[in-house]
Amino acid sequence: MDEVMEEYISKLDFGPVTEYGDLTVIPIFSPLNGPQYLTMKEAMEQNLLVITEVDEAGSVGELLVKNLADIPVLLLDGEEIMGAKQNRVLNSTILVGAREEISIPVSCTEQGRWDYKSRCFSDSDVIAAHRVRMNKSVSVMDSLKYDGTYRSNQSGVWNDIHQMSMEANLSSTTGAMKDVYKSRETDLSKYVDAFPYMDKQKGIMVLINGEIAGLEAVSSESSYKLIHDKLLRSYALDAILSNTWVNMMKKLLS
Repeated sequence: MDEVMEEYISKLDFGPVTEYGDLTVIPIFSPLNGPQYLTMKEAMEQNLLVITEVDEAGSVGELLVKNLADIPVLLLDGEEIMGAKQNRVLNSTILVGAREEISIPVSCTEQGRWDYKSRCFSDSDVIAAHRVRMNKSVSVMDSLKYDGTYRSNQSGVWNDIHQMSMEANLSSTTGAMKDVYKSRETDLSKYVDAFPYMDKQKGIMVLINGEIAGLEAVSSESSYKLIHDKLLRSYALDAILSNTWVNMMKKLLS
């Protein structure tokens, strides 16, 4: 696996560096192509992907996925789905096979609700903020190491979302991560406009305050185009809130 990743990374091409606010973004291009698949958004819009609670009672850390398409569907680590008994994010990137039904590991991103809003989930058009994904991934890796499961530290996820809400000066009735995004929609739109999708782009490398925050890439140009804005917003939210929090603390200490 390490050799495969090294070969993949060695073939990546990087585009021009662009900066806006505390964010630096470098587009990624690659000649390598993978299998054909749908993104979660595409599959849901075509009614080819159904995600529900595992049963009537539900389980915070697990959901049921049915792929009705004749090709696989790509679910990205950190992608949020909303509805059912509470909003969730994926704990890992998963390629759901054609006509496959599986259970998937998830984390809750809406602490104050446990009742049905809908029977099925829908795409919230949000990927968990960078810090949430990063900390969640660390706990999932620990879980894999010790018991072979993809469980996250759910309390840690809630704590990160609570911290984000404080930085956004937001009080949400259900502690929903989605509400934090909504509260900064105007600022987020400016970041999205500053880093538009480039033709044939397949990913991005992102720096926050000059430090590398992440590298995101998929094998399909058409698929990446559909998730470009979601990925950008996940990093931009952290940049916006971190800067807001620093300025707030400076005012308090001055």
